[in-house]
Amino acid sequence: MQFYAALVEDETATNAFDPHGLMETNAREFIERTDFRRQYLGVVQIGGINSSMRVRVPDVSESTVNLTVIASLEDEPPYSEDRVITTLLIRVTRTRQTVPDNIRVELSIDGRHEVFTGD
Repeated sequence: MQFYAALVEDETATNAFDPHGLMETNAREFIERTDFRRQYLGVVQIGGINSSMRVRVPDVSESTVNLTVIASLEDEPPYSEDRVITTLLIRVTRTRQTVPDNIRVELSIDGRHEVFTGD
């Protein structure tokens, strides 16, 4: 599995996780509805998982240092054998003048616990 996480403070920076413009229409619309003057995005990408797997996010918390995302991957029938990249977009309304320094993702997968970070 491959992991990517980033904080996005302006619409131009969204190209970092969709460089070829292949993002689905609903994701692009979600980004377009983000008011980057008052909000920012947390982006989490997980590569090498099956398309039958779903990401569940029970908690997101913000501090001056981190936007922390607690998530789990759950595989639901019918199971698939393909490999995809799944992107999770989290819109956060700013509660401070600045955006946290990092994004920290704590991901539970089949009893394993992965932690990864990004700027």
